[in-house]
Amino acid sequence: MPKFRLLDMSKDLIEYRNLHNKLFVTSDISFRWIDWWFTTVHCGKVRIYGAFCDDILVGIWGVEPRKLCISDEPINVGRCFAVGIQKDHRQLGLFKALSKFALQSERELGEYEYIVGFPQRGRTVLKGHFSAGWYPVQEIDVYECSNARFLTENSPAFRTFMGPAENSAYLMYKHKKVPGTFYKWQHTRWTYHPQHHYIPIVLAGAAEGYAVLKQYGDWAHIVALEEPEILKLLLSAMSLGSHHGWSKLNMWCADNSPHKAIIIASGFIKTSDAIQMIAYNVNAEKDLKLQVCNIQMGIEEMY
Repeated sequence: MPKFRLLDMSKDLIEYRNLHNKLFVTSDISFRWIDWWFTTVHCGKVRIYGAFCDDILVGIWGVEPRKLCISDEPINVGRCFAVGIQKDHRQLGLFKALSKFALQSERELGEYEYIVGFPQRGRTVLKGHFSAGWYPVQEIDVYECSNARFLTENSPAFRTFMGPAENSAYLMYKHKKVPGTFYKWQHTRWTYHPQHHYIPIVLAGAAEGYAVLKQYGDWAHIVALEEPEILKLLLSAMSLGSHHGWSKLNMWCADNSPHKAIIIASGFIKTSDAIQMIAYNVNAEKDLKLQVCNIQMGIEEMY
């Protein structure tokens, strides 16, 4: 019979990393990354639940703390991530059983109103989530701008920076509560990343507003886009992409994004890819709904 428990990362670290990288082969997370993500970013509040067969870890289910702004004030939610079952143990009901164990454990802890997830539309994991009691919140489309459509002739002056202390725009924006976003989290995420995957840019002379890009090979994904000069920030991202020879830029953009019209006007086109935002009511009485969605995250977060 399978057993389920919360992992102890002082004892289960190696087994967790090995299984994670088998399940998500393109991620190749390191021990250094785990320490940064679990300790520096989330202050030890990440929880990983495991499924064991014969004392061998065969399934994982992770949740990390976030603050989601539905209107003016953020609520506590958990983001479900890195969920999977080892190949030889699938089709045995372990996914659903592990999910139910983790969700009940989170309900008893009482820290979150909802657990949310962002799997790619059409992935088989969605069926497993729905069978465990999750429901769809909304779709978030993926928009793309190819190198051939980069508008660079009149791109504004901008600069990149490495940390928040170097940029007044970051310092002014980080405490704003913007509906439809994860409050403060994105700033911690890309700041001081141990492998420097992120490229923050700010307009020259701007008091606030910035964009953050993450490069994947010969293209980049926009993981943060903060007001007020959205169009100028997108043009700056294109200029940077043209300079580095990137083949494209892409980003998330829901139909109820406040920036959809500007994103389209700048040259971004909706692709056939989309993210399905889903939720599970842990302690909330009403289902989660977003009047406005301005969530930007990285490609690796489509768990």
